[in-house]
Amino acid sequence: MLDSNKIISNLLSEDKDLIKSTISEIKSEGDMSIVPLLFEVLKNPELNHSAEGAIATLLAEIKDPAFIPMLNEEINNLTDHPEAQAKLVRVCWESTMDFSTMLPLLCDLAVKGSFVVAMEATTAIEEQIRFANHDMLHELRESLLNSSQENSLFAEDILASIENALSNIHSHHEEHDDDCDCPECMA
Repeated sequence: MLDSNKIISNLLSEDKDLIKSTISEIKSEGDMSIVPLLFEVLKNPELNHSAEGAIATLLAEIKDPAFIPMLNEEINNLTDHPEAQAKLVRVCWESTMDFSTMLPLLCDLAVKGSFVVAMEATTAIEEQIRFANHDMLHELRESLLNSSQENSLFAEDILASIENALSNIHSHHEEHDDDCDCPECMA
C-alpha cells in the first residue's frame, strides 16, 4: 500500500529522480483512491514545475470513467485556487477520454474564469467538442449567447468551434441515407 505522507513529501521534493520514481510507483501500485491526494498536492504552492507536469500527465493518463466526476467536482470546487484549477482543466485537453459531460463547466470557466483558467478551458473545449452530440452543442451555444462574456475573445472562439462541430454533424447526416445506423444518425 502506498504511504500518503511519503508520496506528498516525495512529490514536493526538488529531486527530479525522486519525483519520477514516485510517479512510477503510483502508476504501478496506485488506484483511483490516490486521485484526491494528487489533487491536494497540485494545490500546494511549494510544488515545483517538474512535479506539477508529472502529476498532470499522470492524471491525463487515467482511463477509468469514474475519474470524470471526480475531476469535474474538484475543478468546480477550486474557484478560490485558479492556479490549481487551471492545472486540472489542462488534464481535460491532455487526456484522450471523453470529458464532454464537463463541457458546460468548461464553457463557464472559459467566459468567467481567470485568464489562465479561461485559456486552458478553451483549449479543453476545442479538444472535447468532438465528443459532444447535437443537442449538447445547441445548449452550449445558447448558454454562451445568453451569458455575460467577461472573456469575450474566448467565447467567440468557442462559438466558432461549436458552429464548426454543428456543421460537421449536419454534413455527416447529409452523406447518409435513411437506412444509416451510425450512432449519430440513430440519435
